[in-house]
Amino acid sequence: MGQSSSSSSSLDETPIGAQVSDARRLSIHDPRLTWRATKLVDSLASAQNAPVYRVDLTNITHDDAGISVADALKIIYREYRDVQTLILRFNNLTQCPTLDEPLPQLRVFSLENNSIQDLKLDIDRLLLLEEINIGSNPLQSFPAEIEKMVHLQVLKCANTMVKTVPDWVGSLKSLRKIDLFNAQLVRLPEALCQLSGLTHLDLGNNYLTDLPTTFPKLHNLEWLSLNKNTWRSDSLFPEGSAVGLSNLRSLFMSGCHLSEIPSQVYEMASLTQLDLSDNKLAKLSIHLLNLTSLTKLNLNKNVPIEEQAHFKDFYEQLRLHIVEEREGVLVWKSKLEETAIPAYDSDIAPKFTHPDKYHHVSLAAPWGASTYSMNELVDKIRGLVFGAALADAVGLATEFLTREEALFYYGGHSKTEQLTPNNFIRDRHRRAFVPFDWTDDTDQMITLMNYLTDCDGNITPQGFAERLLHWSQHGFADLGDSVGQGIGSTTLSILSHPNFTADPYKVAKDVWDQSGKTKAPNGALMRCAILGVPLFYDFSTVIRQTRIASMVTHVDPRSTASCVTVTTIIANMLRGNCRDNRSMLESLEKVLDTARKEMTDATRSDQEFIRSFNATTFEELQLNTNIGYVLKTLGCALAGLRMSTLPNHNSLSDAFKSIISKLVMFGGDADTNATVVGALLGCHWGFSNLPKDWIDSLVFRHWLLDQTEKFIDKLKLEDQTTSSPRPK
Repeated sequence: MGQSSSSSSSLDETPIGAQVSDARRLSIHDPRLTWRATKLVDSLASAQNAPVYRVDLTNITHDDAGISVADALKIIYREYRDVQTLILRFNNLTQCPTLDEPLPQLRVFSLENNSIQDLKLDIDRLLLLEEINIGSNPLQSFPAEIEKMVHLQVLKCANTMVKTVPDWVGSLKSLRKIDLFNAQLVRLPEALCQLSGLTHLDLGNNYLTDLPTTFPKLHNLEWLSLNKNTWRSDSLFPEGSAVGLSNLRSLFMSGCHLSEIPSQVYEMASLTQLDLSDNKLAKLSIHLLNLTSLTKLNLNKNVPIEEQAHFKDFYEQLRLHIVEEREGVLVWKSKLEETAIPAYDSDIAPKFTHPDKYHHVSLAAPWGASTYSMNELVDKIRGLVFGAALADAVGLATEFLTREEALFYYGGHSKTEQLTPNNFIRDRHRRAFVPFDWTDDTDQMITLMNYLTDCDGNITPQGFAERLLHWSQHGFADLGDSVGQGIGSTTLSILSHPNFTADPYKVAKDVWDQSGKTKAPNGALMRCAILGVPLFYDFSTVIRQTRIASMVTHVDPRSTASCVTVTTIIANMLRGNCRDNRSMLESLEKVLDTARKEMTDATRSDQEFIRSFNATTFEELQLNTNIGYVLKTLGCALAGLRMSTLPNHNSLSDAFKSIISKLVMFGGDADTNATVVGALLGCHWGFSNLPKDWIDSLVFRHWLLDQTEKFIDKLKLEDQTTSSPRPK
């Protein structure tokens, strides 16, 4: 982390310009959770001399925050000439605010999640836009001014009521991506097919029955969603579609009431992903064998298991096999996808000749994936990230101290007020960090989170290895880093190997072999909690991705089993399976059965794993011995989680402080132990229940929130996951 010696201060005292000058962006996410609203105008003004490229005014409301969108925009229009991205989400706007002056560099503009019914745009101020998002508004029609945005590349109009797409859309020749999910569409114009450069088109959740006859002219289309419409399967794709759509890689036709697969699909030889789930398919054609590039086929919720069993030989020809059973229905996926994951009893991981086919997923969660609302899910994801960072920063106070030394310096965990950044001892180890900065534990989790953001959840061993190596060599430049700091010895030896990015599993296994297969440090466990988030509704994918990201540096089965434990607990939390203490404890029993499958034998290691999993107190773990051992950290995670079910705290915020403070007073690998516990408690209780004074003290909190929001944006939670019924 950053090595500046500047001291931290509370949010209402720190000028925003201080963050902007490093991060080159100004993010104003819900001021009620980030800084004092009364200081917001002054903070905006204080940043006027810093270059600001991205302004995010999410959830700024006049009544609640002390400032209106118009007030904030007046400062932005007056002072910032280089803004490229302007976001005005969740502000209950009924119209686009007046743009007083042109913003010559503005390229991305978002008005999503407001209350606009009839949108009027100041086209003279927006002519150079490349992306506009007007989704999640009660719009009745497309704004006519968009017709003049000739540079527009991305048009997002999801969750609206526009019903039809105007003919003039065909004149926007620069368009590459269009999102019309749940836009109440009843027809598509032929003019849409004039967009020969279009690569992504989302038509899901509408009332469409036919595609335009010229649809095959979309020669560059790579990604197409036709989910949840009432297509006529016999004439869904117009004549010539198989030839015209020669670049189509991903096709989604879930919930379309199809009784048979449209014949032209069999000729789309470039398809790698085909989703036919939730239809009425009673039989499959041998012509599916024509799809030689297919790596994922989803037939969930079609015919019963006993009928699918008759197709076993047929699926073997397709290179497909059963990987999961969900409520009596089989899901079929590519053998290539499964065998690319190294097994513990194999000598070495397979060569990854085609990393682009390694693991393809979609981050759009299905409806009903969680019993929580979108806002509750977002709160829990923020809580996971900030819970880990806060606990990590507190854990730095006692890292590598003995319990006796921690008690000597800080006076015991009963005096939790002494665990503040101003009272941290400044010995040689702690002087390397800014007061109340997090350590490499959270750094690596952020590196993984940012990688998930950039790759849309499609992680590969080489891809993550390259990100991890780059962080180790450079740190986070936005925070003043010149190198990744505090890396553990095992991880460092692996990252330093010249072949690490080419074959990370082999390098990690060689290092493990050289240790006599005895070392099982916690370097992978400290970063892995975030992997429970993107595909939380699909446990098999959560486990698969956990293996990939953990075994890049740590291949010991005890490490993998521990990582799978934490990520599946996170996934259970986000699904709503841990709402109360009883359901939490019941969920843990199921997680144990899942995680134990990652162990290679049922001997000493397996029994030791079970003992750590069943820990209820920190004392029983003997945290001052065998420091850094992964099962010690796992035991802390489970003990801390069980402590959260005890009714002996005034508030959840106090409970978080108490559990983390008690843990770090044992010293040892305090920051890593606390990071994992903090991630679990933060996800369980949510960001809104984390201690506000600790958040205010976290030195790079604004930057961390910005990274988290970018990750959350990629999850499309507002479009796909809610506790309310799916819009009709």
